[in-house]
Amino acid sequence: MDYYKYFFVLSFAFCTYQCNDPTFQTTELDISKDGKPDQFLHMHSKLKLGTFLETDSNQDGITDDFSWLKADPNRKENTMLFYNELKTKDQVIKQTWYGPGNTKLIEKTDEDKDNYLETTTYYNRFAKPQITKGIVARIEIDIDKNDKTDIWLYPGVRMEKDSDGDGVADCLNKDIMEIQKAFGLENNLSSLQSLLCSKFANPNLSFAIHPEQIKEERLKAIIPFKL
Repeated sequence: MDYYKYFFVLSFAFCTYQCNDPTFQTTELDISKDGKPDQFLHMHSKLKLGTFLETDSNQDGITDDFSWLKADPNRKENTMLFYNELKTKDQVIKQTWYGPGNTKLIEKTDEDKDNYLETTTYYNRFAKPQITKGIVARIEIDIDKNDKTDIWLYPGVRMEKDSDGDGVADCLNKDIMEIQKAFGLENNLSSLQSLLCSKFANPNLSFAIHPEQIKEERLKAIIPFKL
């Protein structure tokens, strides 16, 4: 993920420089209709294109939703999203990357609000705008917060775990009801970690190790490897 961090640090620096450039201007919008601006679109004054959008999603006077994009205010249907970031109390809680057609690629979230984005969701090719069901291919969770995946979730099919901390899936749980119940709890990270699993008789059966074994289209992530 270091490459992406580096890329977006440069993007942010570029945007910061450009937003202070006289060729850029800011358009204020009142999307909540309360008489106060809560969305700010930074536009290139010559190209007439938006490049960065800030939103105050809870109307507290502080922007907390940031999008890097290419937007033509007169042709909103052609808006291209590249990256979105959500913050709360100066803490990043979600990062989302987009591909062609505004298809979601990956999303990193901080589920336990400890300032570490431990959960990464990988989307399939069906993750288009306005589609919310059947778009998650897998979820990877770094329970130990050491940049190694501990849990791999394949929705409605299975959970794989790393039981010895080497970053490699070595056991399996296919009790879908049990997995879904644990995932839906408030303390879902520890609940998932506590679920029992059976050692793989053959490591080649692991989806995490061998994603080419996946046959179901909805479980095939656009990005098949870990980021």
